[in-house]
Amino acid sequence: MPMTRACQQLALEQNRRLFASAYELDRAAFALLEGVGLDAFDFDHYQGLRRKAAERYQEAIEHLALLEGSRSSPK
Repeated sequence: MPMTRACQQLALEQNRRLFASAYELDRAAFALLEGVGLDAFDFDHYQGLRRKAAERYQEAIEHLALLEGSRSSPK
């Protein structure tokens, strides 16, 4: 069943939020690296943030692929 225009817009907005969330996680991670006195705990936190960001980017990419697939499906 094809998605309506409103449904597509809602799904694309959710996708933008996923990418924005991933970007913010990346920014927070890199801010840790720029801080003074990075210790092992901070580096572990940095790695955790980067891992979450990578997962969120992957989720956003998969979500976008699903949206593209539903847009190009035969009607």
